[in-house]
Amino acid sequence: YLATTGVFLFWRIILFENTREATDVGSILDRFQSDPVESLFRLPLDLLVDFVEAVILAWFAPANATLSGLTTSALIATTVLGTVAVGLVVFYFFWMRRRSLSPDEEQEPDSAWITSAALVGITGIIFTMLPTLLSDREIRLLDLFDRYTIPPMMGISILVGAGLFALQPTLRIGALALLVSLSVVTQFNTLNEYRAEWQMQKDLWWQLSWRAPQIEPDTTLLVHFGTPPSPATNPTIQVSDDYEVWGPASIIYYPQATDPVIFGDPLRQWHLDMLLSQQTLEREIRGVTFSIPPENTLIVAIPRQNTGCLRVVDRELQELPFQADALLRAVMPYSDASRIITEGAAPDLPAGIFGAEPAHTWCYYFQSAELARQRGEWADVVELGNAARDRGYDPEDETEWLPFIEGYAMQEQYADASELAARVADQSPETWPSLCRLSDRLSQANRIISDQQPIIGQDLVLTLNELAQCSVPATEQTSVAP
Repeated sequence: YLATTGVFLFWRIILFENTREATDVGSILDRFQSDPVESLFRLPLDLLVDFVEAVILAWFAPANATLSGLTTSALIATTVLGTVAVGLVVFYFFWMRRRSLSPDEEQEPDSAWITSAALVGITGIIFTMLPTLLSDREIRLLDLFDRYTIPPMMGISILVGAGLFALQPTLRIGALALLVSLSVVTQFNTLNEYRAEWQMQKDLWWQLSWRAPQIEPDTTLLVHFGTPPSPATNPTIQVSDDYEVWGPASIIYYPQATDPVIFGDPLRQWHLDMLLSQQTLEREIRGVTFSIPPENTLIVAIPRQNTGCLRVVDRELQELPFQADALLRAVMPYSDASRIITEGAAPDLPAGIFGAEPAHTWCYYFQSAELARQRGEWADVVELGNAARDRGYDPEDETEWLPFIEGYAMQEQYADASELAARVADQSPETWPSLCRLSDRLSQANRIISDQQPIIGQDLVLTLNELAQCSVPATEQTSVAP
C-alpha cells in the first residue's frame, strides 16, 4: 500500500500538469506559507467540525432534509419503508440469536476489542479527511461539498460499529434499527429527488428540440429552473454547473463540433448583472473558453413539479409562465428568441442519453404552436390548437393558451379566441398584460381596411381590452428592453 501511495503521490505532485488552482499542490502550499500560524491553528478545529458532521450529523441532516416538504403519498411510502427496515433489523437480530449453537457465539466483544476498533476507525477518518482540509475544502452537508464524506466512509463504519457494540444488547438493536431506517429513508427520498430532477432535465431537452429546430452559434443559453418542491431539497441534485447546460445543448444542436458552439448556464443573479451592464460573457471552465456578447442571449424556463411546459422567453412578446419569479421577469427584456433558427425539422436526440421521445401530449402541441407562431404560420397554430383540444389536452399553466388565442385571432376565428381569452383572463390575472399586448398587436396587424369599412376583429380587440382591463397602452404596462 505504501509503495502504491508513493507512486501515486510522485505522479500527482511531480508529473501531473494541473490546470485547476483549487487542486494545484503549489497553490495549496502557497496558502499555508502565506499564513502558517493561522493555518496550523485552523486545521484541528476544522478537523473536529468535519469529524462531527461526518460521524454524527450525516445520519440525521440528510434525512431531515429529504423528509421536509414531502407530499402525503411520499410521506406514507417513506413511513412504510422505514418501518419495514426497522422490522427487518429486529427480525434479523432475534433470528441470529435463536440460531446461535454455542455460548461462544453469544459472547460479547470485550472492551479491548471495542477500543481497538474505535481507534482504527478514528485514525482512518482523520487520515482520509486531512487531504480534503489541506486542499482548503471542508464537509458541508446538503451541499456540493458533502461528497467529502466518501473518503472517510470506511473509518466511520468501523467507529460506528464499535460504538454499537459498546451499548447494551437491548439498546444496540434500537440504535442499529434507527440508523438503518434513517439510511433507508434518506436513500429512498434522495433517489426520488434524482428521478424527478432527471425527468425535468429530459423534459427540458425534448421540449426544446420541439420548439427550436436549431440555435445560432455563439449563443448564450440561460436556463431558468423552477423552484424546487421543497426549500430543503438537496442542492447537489439540482443542475448547478454550466456544462450541465452547454453539454447537452452541444450534443443536440452541434453533435459534430469538436468544441462547444453554444454556451449555457443555469440562470443566476450574476447573469442579470452582466446583462444590465452589457458585458461580454467571458468564461473558462477546465480548458473550455467562451466569449459571447450579451445580445446573443437566449433564455428558457422549465418548471418543476409538472406545473407547465418549457417556455422560450421572448423580449418582443414578453409572455412568462404564471409562476415566474423576480429574476426571470428582470432578465426577460434581454432574451432574443430570434437566436432560434426556425427552419428545418426537430433535431434527433440520442435515446441513450435523453431517453425515448415522450408521448405527444399538451407540451408537444404547445411547443409546436410556439414554433409555428414564430414562423408566422397561423394556420398551423390553429390546427395544433384544434388537435390538442379534440384530444382533451389542457395546460397546467393557463398562460400557455396565449399562442393559440393569437392564432385563432389571426385566422379570424374570433369566437374560439374570445372563449380562450375569457378563460385565461379569469383564471390567470397574471396574463392580463400579455392579453393587452396581444390586443395592441391585433390593432396594428394591418387589420383596418379603411376608415369607411369595419375593423376586422374589432369585437375581439374590445373583448381583450375589457377582460384584461387594458386602461393604458400595453407597452406602458411593463418595461421594454433598452
